[in-house]
Amino acid sequence: MNISYKYAAVPLLFLITNIAIAATDCTVQTDLPIAECQELVRFWESTEGDMWTDADTNNWNVSNAPCQWTGVTCTNGHVTRITRATEVSGRHIGFDLVGTVPEDLDLPELTTLSVGYNALEGTIPNFTHLPKLESLSLTTNAFTGTIPDFDNLPALKTLNLSDNQLTGQIPDFHFLPNLTSLSLQQNQLTGSLVDFSNLPKLSRLSVANNQLTGTIPDFQHLPELTRLIISFNNFTGTLPNFNNLPKLTQLYVPYTQLSGELPTLDKLPKLTTFYAYNNQFSGNLPSFDKNAELTRLNVSNNQLTGTLPDFTTTPKLSHIVLNNNKLTGELGDLSYLTELTTLFIAGNSITTQAIKLPASFTGHYNDFGYFITQTPDSSTAATPRGTDPSISVLLSALNTLLDDENNLLDISLHSELSQETTVDIYLATLLPNGSELLFISPTEGLTTQPSALVTGAIMGEETDYHLLSIPILGLPSGLYPIYQIITEQGKAPLDTTNWLSGQFNLLFFAINTSESSVTAFKHYLHGKKLYQDNCSGCHHDETRNPQFLFEAAKSPRLIRKTFDDNVDNKSYLNFLSDADLQAIADYVTTPYNPLATNTQ
Repeated sequence: MNISYKYAAVPLLFLITNIAIAATDCTVQTDLPIAECQELVRFWESTEGDMWTDADTNNWNVSNAPCQWTGVTCTNGHVTRITRATEVSGRHIGFDLVGTVPEDLDLPELTTLSVGYNALEGTIPNFTHLPKLESLSLTTNAFTGTIPDFDNLPALKTLNLSDNQLTGQIPDFHFLPNLTSLSLQQNQLTGSLVDFSNLPKLSRLSVANNQLTGTIPDFQHLPELTRLIISFNNFTGTLPNFNNLPKLTQLYVPYTQLSGELPTLDKLPKLTTFYAYNNQFSGNLPSFDKNAELTRLNVSNNQLTGTLPDFTTTPKLSHIVLNNNKLTGELGDLSYLTELTTLFIAGNSITTQAIKLPASFTGHYNDFGYFITQTPDSSTAATPRGTDPSISVLLSALNTLLDDENNLLDISLHSELSQETTVDIYLATLLPNGSELLFISPTEGLTTQPSALVTGAIMGEETDYHLLSIPILGLPSGLYPIYQIITEQGKAPLDTTNWLSGQFNLLFFAINTSESSVTAFKHYLHGKKLYQDNCSGCHHDETRNPQFLFEAAKSPRLIRKTFDDNVDNKSYLNFLSDADLQAIADYVTTPYNPLATNTQ
């Protein structure tokens, strides 16, 4: 039997669908008045919203629910907040907004506009149609031109225009009677600093890093002021005593060209931080006996004279930085300063034979020009370890000369000593792979066995030493940094607790190493030295890693801003050039050890 099957022909239908993401239709959405929805779309278009870093997920100009767009907050059917910046692990970031902010942005119920940390440009609008705006942040963009007076923003409380390219004079902002915080630092503003007498609620003021001139007002009409930062400007005259600012807690005036005597700040009982370094202040250092809350004092690099004040009335001091003045006297018992972590007094005529530091002190102690980290010995807890205040050696004067023709390394040392002391002096280098320390011996050349260049040297006055010339023939190719180690006579140099001083220098010699490697290593050492000398305060907040902070920034300008925002800003690094700042960043963020990089 023949069985046949009949198959019906079933056509296969391929459905081809063109899927397109439609733009928001403001006439269809029901979240907001049509006009407010259209203003959001106009803001998106003006700042190239399709290129924002979160454009794929933020729903701007995609959905018909504008109140659900990332960074938009609505209240009672109106837009009240636009935020296109955020904070991630203590780091402020934007979303790559570019272009301009619409001049006539019209959102009548908007209270917050935060678009900092982007790349917006053009002039800053007066925002005439944002009458309820309370917080405006345009920080860290590329805005130019002058600052408007914002005459239609009577509710404004917080204004942050810092880190742009603004020019011209600072307005008196007399249309902003409710302003409490004003940040204008890191611009190119000129002219004199107004007294802001029409801003009675102002509590935070920063105009640092501009080109302001003239004298500093006493701000007698700002009784609520708690933080005043006027650093890095070109003022003249003296520093007011700010007697009418009883709530002031932080006062920063470094690099302001001020002169005259430092005022007595006895009307500032809540003052915790006073930074006045790198000016031309003269006269005696005030007593600070009415500033019981003071924790940080830095008046270094001035022309202050006289003896040190008694710090017993300021028991909360953690940082005392007085280096490079003309101060005299003896620094004795400081054991009562139980919070002390940093003490810098180099470049004065202060004796320290009787110094006593608190048992808990494990920070930085310096009386001869470079940083020493101390670890107290449990048996002599109040006695500083890791340094001897009687020795003052200018290690930067250690000179090396590589004689290629004769394969000799010539080393000399210039020393300045504050008190006669008997010492042993060692010099050492490190194998290029970082695996072994080699001592520089006058008889053996480079050796793994500790060998003092000078034994039992009596060092008591300014002296020039020619230490040795040694052969370098046969050493492996690479880069050799130079270390200097000074120990008490007879103490083992491989035990760092015996070091009276130990310094990693900018000095090194290279053997059969490419010019590019030498240049890169010089850059690395330069950054390391700058970091050691200038960054003791860059990350005093131990919850933040300095490497993380540097990686958060993409340029010297943003590095400065990163520290300004994240490290209780004292603008530690702003006096460095961009090249020096980049060298520090490269050193901190280098993912490899340059000592192991030796290209022929």
